[in-house]
Amino acid sequence: MTGNTNNTKTNELTFEKWMELWQDSPNSFEHLRTKRINAYIESVPEVHRERLRCLQWKIDRVRERASNPLAATIAISEMMWQSFHELGAKYRELADMVEGRQPAKPRRSATVLPFNRAAFARS
Repeated sequence: MTGNTNNTKTNELTFEKWMELWQDSPNSFEHLRTKRINAYIESVPEVHRERLRCLQWKIDRVRERASNPLAATIAISEMMWQSFHELGAKYRELADMVEGRQPAKPRRSATVLPFNRAAFARS
């Protein structure tokens, strides 16, 4: 990408310009990407900011652990779909309650392990 990227407004970057920046200067790309994400988080109501910061932190960790950008994209997409399915389940549960039906409670089972209390006694 030609020109000084510090003077480029991130809102004016097209997909092609972002791609060119990533190819020519990955560090500048990451800097602008982080700046743009942080600016967006700061633009939302304060009550939502901490949750967005936590979500972005989780996304960044997924990107770090991924073997390549495609693997990161797939993993992040799976996170999104999991969240979408959880939201759908909550919606169905709420709709059932509004219509007077009892929501289905998941059956949970677990094996209870016996512990020797003497092992936990303070000495």
